[in-house]
Amino acid sequence: MKRMILSAVLFLVVFIGTYLIVCFLIPGMRLKLDAEPREYFIACITHMVGFKAAVSAVAALVVLSLIHISEPT
Repeated sequence: MKRMILSAVLFLVVFIGTYLIVCFLIPGMRLKLDAEPREYFIACITHMVGFKAAVSAVAALVVLSLIHISEPT
């Protein structure tokens, strides 16, 4: 049970981190919007949600699979 909770938390952390990296650090994904910071943040998060979520999920699954493969049984 502890291992499953740890895996879920790790998945969420990697997913959210990757999603934010895709939103703000990849030049092709950044929005050029002149707005307040809160409005810009929400617009960045909601722009191309499907693609960013798919990329983040794949990255999180890769990290989890690497951790589970390297763990001794």
